[in-house]
Amino acid sequence: MSKLDELLAELCPDGVEFYPLKEISIMKRGTSTTKAQMAVGPIPVISGGREPAFYCNRFNREGECITVAGSGAGAGFVQYWNEPIFLNDAFSV
Repeated sequence: MSKLDELLAELCPDGVEFYPLKEISIMKRGTSTTKAQMAVGPIPVISGGREPAFYCNRFNREGECITVAGSGAGAGFVQYWNEPIFLNDAFSV
């Protein structure tokens, strides 16, 4: 029995309800932009890497958000955010 199976048996003895992700979330692609098009600010711009590409003064995602990098060496890298971000070359859930 795996650790996950043990936790489910202990914490959810009656089972766990399953919901397809598309029914309980909003999934969409980021907005394409460049550093030259944005004003500098405190908001991280999430793109194709493991770190923010740069920082700007506006956001297009706020609250809890999972991002998946869309290109570059970090393509596929998954991050959790609970602050405003500007999603660029990535995908969000």
